[in-house]
Amino acid sequence: MPWRPRQPGSMSRFRCSNKMSRCLLIHNQGEIPAEIKDCFFDKYSTAGKSSGTGLGTYSAKLMSQIQGGDISFTSSAQAGTELKVVLPRA
Repeated sequence: MPWRPRQPGSMSRFRCSNKMSRCLLIHNQGEIPAEIKDCFFDKYSTAGKSSGTGLGTYSAKLMSQIQGGDISFTSSAQAGTELKVVLPRA
């Protein structure tokens, strides 16, 4: 099943921590396709969609890095996908 930011009938969960950095965890039930897991944050990386530029996750990576943070993910068929955005506290 192709990964989508929000699949019909699925639920996304958001959590945030308040320590030395801010951490946002976003969970989705879908798995990122194997063919793009290694290049998920690369420019023009896309799979399973009829329209898509492959710039969404690339832009998110750039925006997190320019603010001194980072973005990463874990993804499996059993657990779904969790995006982790870490940004320094202001």
